[in-house]
Amino acid sequence: MATMRRRTHARSRKGCVTCKDRHVRCDERLPYCRNCIRLGRECSYTTRSSSPDSNAEGVSSSSGLSTETGRPGTTLSTTAYPAASQQAWLARNSPSDFDIFYSEHPVSNQQDLSLSDMTIVKESREMMLQRSMSRGMMMTIAQHYKPKFNLLTAEFACVKHAVVGLGAYTHFRVTRSPVADDVCIRHRGLALSALQKEIDNFGQSNCDAVITPSVFPSATADSWEEWAVYVDGYSKSITHIINNNFHTAYPGMLSDDLQLRKCARNSNPHTNALLKDVSTMKKNIADLIHFILNTNNLIGLPKWRAAGFEELEKLVCSVSDAMSEVDEVEQYHQLAGLRSWLFWTDMRKTDDAVEQILLTAHFYGLVLAVMPVFPARYKETLVEICAEKIDRALRALDDDNAEFGLGYLLGLAQSYL
Repeated sequence: MATMRRRTHARSRKGCVTCKDRHVRCDERLPYCRNCIRLGRECSYTTRSSSPDSNAEGVSSSSGLSTETGRPGTTLSTTAYPAASQQAWLARNSPSDFDIFYSEHPVSNQQDLSLSDMTIVKESREMMLQRSMSRGMMMTIAQHYKPKFNLLTAEFACVKHAVVGLGAYTHFRVTRSPVADDVCIRHRGLALSALQKEIDNFGQSNCDAVITPSVFPSATADSWEEWAVYVDGYSKSITHIINNNFHTAYPGMLSDDLQLRKCARNSNPHTNALLKDVSTMKKNIADLIHFILNTNNLIGLPKWRAAGFEELEKLVCSVSDAMSEVDEVEQYHQLAGLRSWLFWTDMRKTDDAVEQILLTAHFYGLVLAVMPVFPARYKETLVEICAEKIDRALRALDDDNAEFGLGYLLGLAQSYL
């Protein structure tokens, strides 16, 4: 019987840890090698006994904040490296975070990104992890979207600048750093300028590069009206992709799960704005908090937490606080979490467990509670979506338990129709 010999390969001394552990050849592509991308494995170039270059110089955080404390006056222990090796340093130290500074030609890809730009984004990644988003949303973003964002940033300037702008916006909302504000405004402008060039050549080869920087600026908008303009914009881009049968890396955005696209497609500019009665909205929120806490008692704390109700409760409390803000612009920014949930709630990859259906229903109950703050032209469609989600939860329950508050929330939806 012939002896089976193991296939050999050339040794890869600079390969990723995962490939070395598996004893397979690594193509050393940064920040993720193709083996790890293909198999969906974590890809890290962190060596077990690595240390920063001894010749590197320490630099202070451009925002004057520490990534550990977030307090002014401290410095970030970031190390400066030559531009040609910065990609490898970022890949070694944060392979699963905002790895946007890489490509086959890293120097040219970074030529318009300053050290302050990169520092702001690096600091913002920890701030993003503190957002009150359910585990299902965070896992969906990490597994199904972030790797695609990373690949696109290497090829398209519009995506790269949009990602930097979003990171800087997140940083500014936490720290109020004028440096972060400047980075956000500058890169948002660069992203929109580069996006226009891609739109002029909209096709199969760049359709994903059009969607991504169309979505990201909506998260950095300065008003509800500006936000709606961005929502309308990426909704039209998605419709163009569907009509032309383009293949996209974001099939979820083409489905009916992206509720905001329904709002854009069916917007009614003749809808009258609702009265923004703060006391009424805060009462609605207080009632919703009561129902969320009741849900804890009904399904049990482990299921309640696993589904994401703890994060939803935090979101509801933050929305309640925002209702007390008299400055409309500041209130709009304080409601960033609400808009983020509105985008990702139905995009998250979860099972059809009753707890998940209840979480969705209670979130849309929050949307109903503060419906007057949303653009009036979206109101009719948004109310219909809320009623549909709450009705689905009612049908999913074995019995109509009033303690969940679904009947109450459905009545709130009908009051707007």
